[in-house]
Amino acid sequence: MTSAIVKPCGWTMAAGKNATLLASHDDKPTPTGLRTIVRADVARVMAELVIQPLHNNLRFDLCSIEGPANTDLVQLLNLARWEWEREELIETITTTMRTS
Repeated sequence: MTSAIVKPCGWTMAAGKNATLLASHDDKPTPTGLRTIVRADVARVMAELVIQPLHNNLRFDLCSIEGPANTDLVQLLNLARWEWEREELIETITTTMRTS
């Protein structure tokens, strides 16, 4: 069974896709100190978790800062992993490619 726990910062009702999304751990402060995220952006990340089978068993904080909207949510989910988890993901992908 797979799962993901996304811990969003303070939710706002503004329009989505208007900010840079940040994935972090342990309530790490954002560069601006603000800790908010638009509900639509949380939904966008959650939908990406459903369609990306390699991104399971994640647990991360999700905030946003003023800046360009993320266009590559797969990259965001890769950054949501702890460093040791990223190494495991690379190993899994490499093994899958060799057996295909």
